[in-house]
Amino acid sequence: MPKPYAFHTLLNESKENLAQLEESQAQTSSKSARREKIAGLVAGGSVENKSPGEIMRQEMDDLRREFMGEINGLKASRTEQDERIKDLEASSAELWASNAELSSSNSELRASNTQLSTSIKGMSTTLQHHSTMLHALHRRVLLDDARVLLSDTYGIPVNELRPGGQGVSSGKPKTLQQLVMDVRSKLRQDDAHWLHDDALKMIFDSSLGTLRPGGDAAAHCASKEDLRLAINDPGLTVSQTATLKNICAFTHKWHSGHLDTSTMIELMYLLDYILVVFNYEPV
Repeated sequence: MPKPYAFHTLLNESKENLAQLEESQAQTSSKSARREKIAGLVAGGSVENKSPGEIMRQEMDDLRREFMGEINGLKASRTEQDERIKDLEASSAELWASNAELSSSNSELRASNTQLSTSIKGMSTTLQHHSTMLHALHRRVLLDDARVLLSDTYGIPVNELRPGGQGVSSGKPKTLQQLVMDVRSKLRQDDAHWLHDDALKMIFDSSLGTLRPGGDAAAHCASKEDLRLAINDPGLTVSQTATLKNICAFTHKWHSGHLDTSTMIELMYLLDYILVVFNYEPV
């Protein structure tokens, strides 16, 4: 029971007890006064042509009726107290039930929070993986755009803007440094301001450890889950999706225990059906 509620209940009970005590004192004073009155009447003789015995019986009847009224009042008070006790017991049971329900809800919320935390971690890992791949691809796009622009602006064939490409004048393959020097000699001043030697090397160099092959690796690497999502893209037609599934079955059959194409396709359709039935959403 909350402390403020208990305090108010105790205060109300104290007020009721004080009122009952004052009422009892008043009744005691009334009884004492009546006894003194009876004693005085008996000692002084008859009043209103009544004998002392009649007066005594009348006063006794009055006292009996008063006592019966007090007894009935106590019974009513007892009944009221019993009802209040029942109400308090019912309220206590409701509080216990509410507390149990809150405890159960709290446990469910904790379990749900744990599950959400796990999902968020999985989503963060997947997002980081995809972001890394996309960044590598976008860097590769930037380098390709720069090479195409150099080719269009200065009339240099794209195949000559690669280390090892055949030069038009010499007909011999060029090293990376020769390619950089050759292109720099053709640059206008405004382009040369942005394309220093390191920038030109980054555009042309495709050796191991540089940015260009990183984009190549990202462009040619995808997990099975990534492939499944790509194949089931809502933007594709039904025919395109079915054809891509056939191609996927063909390209990955040797990584699945040498399954034949038809079996692989059936397994893929079965997987899609299971995912739909269980309302699976990849994290």
